[in-house]
Amino acid sequence: MTGWPADRRRRVTARFLSLLGALVIFGPYVAGRPAAWAPSVHFFAEATADPLQPIGQLTIVTYNIAHGRGTGDWNWGGGSARDKRERIERIGRDLRQWNADIVVLNEVDFDSSWSGRMNQAAELARLGGFPYYVEQRNFELQIFLLHWRFGNAVLSRYPLEQVEAVELPCYARWEQMLAGSKQGLRMTIRLTGDRRCRLFAVHWEPRDEATRVASAERLIDEIQSSPDPCILAGDFNTAPQGAPGYRLTLQGTNAVDRLLASGFLRTPDDHREQPSELSFSTLDPRVTIDWILIPQNWEYLRYETLDAIHSDHRPVRATVAPSAAW
Repeated sequence: MTGWPADRRRRVTARFLSLLGALVIFGPYVAGRPAAWAPSVHFFAEATADPLQPIGQLTIVTYNIAHGRGTGDWNWGGGSARDKRERIERIGRDLRQWNADIVVLNEVDFDSSWSGRMNQAAELARLGGFPYYVEQRNFELQIFLLHWRFGNAVLSRYPLEQVEAVELPCYARWEQMLAGSKQGLRMTIRLTGDRRCRLFAVHWEPRDEATRVASAERLIDEIQSSPDPCILAGDFNTAPQGAPGYRLTLQGTNAVDRLLASGFLRTPDDHREQPSELSFSTLDPRVTIDWILIPQNWEYLRYETLDAIHSDHRPVRATVAPSAAW
């Protein structure tokens, strides 16, 4: 460029530096998106559990942990990275005390800048004493030094088999292409001997009941073809008729009602109407949107919303008895 006029050299240099800056800032995002578009499931297990005993009952917890930010509604809030780590540690200790066999977690960070880039699933599995856990990234985004990788996780005391993602309908395709969308997990849980059940862990779209109904239809197809009894748990962002949080599409349909009408699943007979039973929000309970649904011929021995203040959602715990004919 020595023979070029000075102003042209400046323009070329400025364009080169702009291109270089764009590659540094956005290059990791562009490189990572093709892998993130497909459902991404990570399975980790350390086979340290005791030999399986005959199963008489199963305790399940579902908990939207809100990235460890606490009861606020801003992901960058909730204090420092250390504050969030301490909050995750308290959740882990609670999980151990709640004696859960299976835990479904929503809004779990695997590597996110706003929570100190901690793998919360791994930490909760360790603290809660769960030898098996699964990660599923619903959202994955990286721009320069900022990372956002988060989604659903399942912790289990029992071995997990056939772990796969379930792609659910999204609210906006461009959002899914840009960063991701709320999806689901499917896995088989080996309880004892040849007795297995299938677990679906979900986090449904919060803005649109029609998208949730479409997700329900997708799951009904999955459950209908399952050789094992199915459990469905997570943050549904809606509720069945009679429960606070009940929502309808313009056509008058509801996603949880559609699941129940299929005949494969049931909710507890009590539709959780008291303030102490509502799951969202923790500080201002208004609705019940976190659910554990079980096979129609199984029994709820206990179903309760737990008193915890580590998230804007309260955890829900169900102790269930499998069918005698299972």
